[in-house]
Amino acid sequence: MISFITVNYKGDKWIDLLLKSINNTISHLNYETIVVLNSPSKLDYSKYVNVKVVDNSKTKTVGGEGHAEGLTRGFERVDPKSKVTVILDQDVGLLSKNWDQTIQSLMDNYVLIGGSIETEAYSQPFLRPQFLAFLTAIFRDEILFKDGFKPNLPIGDTTSRLFAFVERSNLPYKVLPNSRNWSKQYESLFKYGETIYLPSLKPLCHHVGRSVHKSHRLGEWKEFLDEY
Repeated sequence: MISFITVNYKGDKWIDLLLKSINNTISHLNYETIVVLNSPSKLDYSKYVNVKVVDNSKTKTVGGEGHAEGLTRGFERVDPKSKVTVILDQDVGLLSKNWDQTIQSLMDNYVLIGGSIETEAYSQPFLRPQFLAFLTAIFRDEILFKDGFKPNLPIGDTTSRLFAFVERSNLPYKVLPNSRNWSKQYESLFKYGETIYLPSLKPLCHHVGRSVHKSHRLGEWKEFLDEY
């Protein structure tokens, strides 16, 4: 089983597109999607497949710390049979219909797979959380009992502790090709944000990125997903 976790913070319209992209690309697999509400939501989640909703909308924690709290609440609800957990930001869309098979085969050799690595404005590198896949069992204790999602960098990020745990334990991980770190080799398919690729060079997903609440971004992103 694959478990997806995303945090909805004032992002109903983006979450709608993300959930549709998940259903459209891996409907043939055993999977679940956990949506953590860090703000009130009006979406009808019953129209999507295999969705669990976790109401964390009364939280007073915001920013990176709020996102970390939401991911932790979501991970608490991951099915015990889950082999792989995937973190997706709310403004991400899956693009490949066979990405899951590739990810599962990669998991035979790697404990954690990220889409891009952050080095700017931080004291140390870490994998960004817009797409992050990891083996559920290996990280369960680290996340639930050792504050694995709690930010520990000056600006804060939800996956910095997981990345530190991997490096500290000398565990093997992989960074997928992407238009952020390898912009000369891998182009961004959408004019905003970052495209993450499979090793086969097939696009896996796209993260729209900052300023997503600008009205024109949503319309263009919906049109892109419909055409892709």
